[in-house]
Amino acid sequence: MLHQYLDIFCNASMNCKNVDSEAYMGYKIPLQKIESTLVNHPGQSVVVLSKNKYNVNFLRMEESIMTRYPKTSFLLRNSTIEQDGNDTLLVSKDGLSILFVSLYKTLNNVVTIKIE
Repeated sequence: MLHQYLDIFCNASMNCKNVDSEAYMGYKIPLQKIESTLVNHPGQSVVVLSKNKYNVNFLRMEESIMTRYPKTSFLLRNSTIEQDGNDTLLVSKDGLSILFVSLYKTLNNVVTIKIE
């Protein structure tokens, strides 16, 4: 059972070479784009639009992100988190921020914007 669990985790983890850098734990997270923006455009804040709601607290502690995307990991770990509905805002002490906007249908009377 443990072997099967490790296989499933390895297949989902960015530590495995056969996993696309955009895919992580079943979600498409543009970590490479975020990292390249932070590296090539210092001081630039990032907005991520997705149909998924990411577990940002989990992403903050993930070791594979620390090694593969150091600037993104540093920003994730050294930011305050504010959540408002489907939006998650991370703000660092130097003013840099990442806003995760999750466009998915939750409860009744919630409006979502469909992106084609």
